[in-house]
Amino acid sequence: MKRGKIKNYKMGQAKFIFLSILLIAFQLVSGLASAQVKKNAKEEISITSSFKPSIIKSGKLEFDATLPKKDTSTFSFGYTHQPGIFRSPLASFIVKPLSFSPDINKEDNDQFYAKLGFGNLKSPFGSIGFAQSRNKNTFTLQADHFSALGKLEDQKISNSSVLARLKHDISENQSFEIFSGFSSDAYKLYGYDHALYNLDAESIKQNFNTIKLGAEYHQRSGENGQLALDPSIKMDLLSASRLVSELTIQTKLPFEYRVKNGVTAFGSLQHDFVRLGEDETKINSMHLLQMPLGVRYVAEKLRVTGGAILVFQRKKFGFAPQLDFSYDFDDSNVQFRAEITNRYEVNSLRRVYQLNPFINRPDTLNAFSLREYMAGIEWKNNTGLQLGFRTGIAGFRNLPLFLNAGIAGNQFLPITEAKLSALLIRGNLNYVLDESLSFYSGFTIYSFQSQEIYAEPYGFIPVELNAKLTWKPFKGITTDLRMNLWKGAMAQSPGKPDLRLKDVADISVSVDYKLNKKWALWIDLNNIANNPYQRWNQYPVFGFNFIGGIRYAFVNSR
Repeated sequence: MKRGKIKNYKMGQAKFIFLSILLIAFQLVSGLASAQVKKNAKEEISITSSFKPSIIKSGKLEFDATLPKKDTSTFSFGYTHQPGIFRSPLASFIVKPLSFSPDINKEDNDQFYAKLGFGNLKSPFGSIGFAQSRNKNTFTLQADHFSALGKLEDQKISNSSVLARLKHDISENQSFEIFSGFSSDAYKLYGYDHALYNLDAESIKQNFNTIKLGAEYHQRSGENGQLALDPSIKMDLLSASRLVSELTIQTKLPFEYRVKNGVTAFGSLQHDFVRLGEDETKINSMHLLQMPLGVRYVAEKLRVTGGAILVFQRKKFGFAPQLDFSYDFDDSNVQFRAEITNRYEVNSLRRVYQLNPFINRPDTLNAFSLREYMAGIEWKNNTGLQLGFRTGIAGFRNLPLFLNAGIAGNQFLPITEAKLSALLIRGNLNYVLDESLSFYSGFTIYSFQSQEIYAEPYGFIPVELNAKLTWKPFKGITTDLRMNLWKGAMAQSPGKPDLRLKDVADISVSVDYKLNKKWALWIDLNNIANNPYQRWNQYPVFGFNFIGGIRYAFVNSR
């Protein structure tokens, strides 16, 4: 299937879409700004991109590969596994195979609570959280379940998880944590013409069950915590449909040492081991060893973090620079930024299925890498308005792409593009009036320049814009309006020519109403325009849907 072909993509349509959307966003923010009360003190918003990895406060099934950070506080539940929500290291965008967005994972501050809901897609939701501290020990437990049955034949999903964590404070500056959990994700490969193909019920089941184990150690020593050590080990044992299994073990030994005021040295030793097997006959394994080293310097107007990553894989050594440079210009609220980013990760089954849950198993294991060279400016004023713009180039190696496979085309063959380069533009527009009103938006545009193996970047979203407006009209009520727009990805089905999926606009609204210290109501309206778009070819998402319910705290809120 190699074509050895350089592909240039026109950005005229993408730029037109983006400029139109950005103009609307500016008009919205300008209207909000005209009604604001001028702030007395300057407010700094430390948001550089809407795509910066963070825990997503949304229940929409957004598949993305890096698990959110684990809960390290007594009563704040930051779940290791949020059902169906993952953050991808493979590209700077969030992918959405399905459209169902109950805002079910807002941070809870109660020691013991339960949250229940139900929706029009026969979609029950349940969540229970418990935390207790005694002496030097803190125990947290979190369990979630969500399922939905769409209007299309075999359009069904189910996500369940449970996580337990025990933290022990050895001393004021030392702590040790262990955790264990289980998650189950079930789908059906419904993306085919049921009138033409009569597929066996077992053949369209797609299940992923994962056992999670891990331990972390945290130590601060020296004057004011001059030295920080945070070693950890994590293990995931995945069992999937069709007798596929995978073992992933990740070990990290990070450290940080403050040499003097404003100067900090840091580094880490990270080892990833992945073993992928099928019916004990086909076994692949891979080791990836990384050692990032660097120095951070912070002054009044200048911040510089620089270093390099040493990488060892497949008996080969690699070297990659890292840089994050920012400088504040005098009295102009303008900041210049420059970045060199490198990232390495194993294309394991676990990470690839979290991008696209309708896949076959990968044939081999390899290491994905991303390199970005970016420069731009950020501007903010004392009224809460912030603008950011960066441009540069991106290079991908062993980038996962997806082709429809099988007779009916309802399974995706995960392929890897050896080398792909693109021009890259990122930007953000944010506005914060006060704690009652805020607006965040960001966009990413890729203009693909060259590709080594395949004709198109199948499944890769070239243009995306996300926006969120949060409004708290009075005490107890929070309303969120979300807008996600992106240009359709290229796709290919067996025996058919390439096609580009239609552009997408997905809008959702959520409302939370806290009645008192114990009771709260919540409701989410999703895909309001009832747009049957396809993130993945042949897979129309759920149309308009809603889910709502109650939340009860068994003890008073803190």
